[in-house]
Amino acid sequence: MTRILVGTLHTIENEFEDCKRAINRGAFRKQFPISNHAAMRAFLCLLLLAVTPGCDFLTDAATRAAYEIEAATHEMRRQGLASYEFTHVPKTWPEGVDGPWDLVIHESSQIGQGGLGLGRYATGYHNRFVRVPRTLSVTKQAGEGCVIMLRRDGDAIELVGLR
Repeated sequence: MTRILVGTLHTIENEFEDCKRAINRGAFRKQFPISNHAAMRAFLCLLLLAVTPGCDFLTDAATRAAYEIEAATHEMRRQGLASYEFTHVPKTWPEGVDGPWDLVIHESSQIGQGGLGLGRYATGYHNRFVRVPRTLSVTKQAGEGCVIMLRRDGDAIELVGLR
């Protein structure tokens, strides 16, 4: 029994020494030509990509509302819908609203014009996806949602109502 254990230990030591010599020769670097620094950078990039989709902590209240408008327009196009309604409830954190709030969406006769204001925040991001035929506004209490109404007009999608 002792002889078997000693023989096994000797074999493991030999394999370990072979691995050390291969590493010192750079044999593994030829198979995996990436430095530790590059590997760490790639890992951090993948980690960042994995955790950032849907990260609301990088946006403000107005931009989050515009993202919901964008998602609604994609859903309308995907399903071929003529109209669509959804409820937006602004978050209080981060960069959100924690009391009564106003949503104002200014007229934009063409995509790319107009602005969206929610509380003290503003954006024009929604203009990439919708036209706003007339200026719309609504006032709500803290935690209360606002219904946003979209309608298809030919190929364009219009934001036609708030309630």
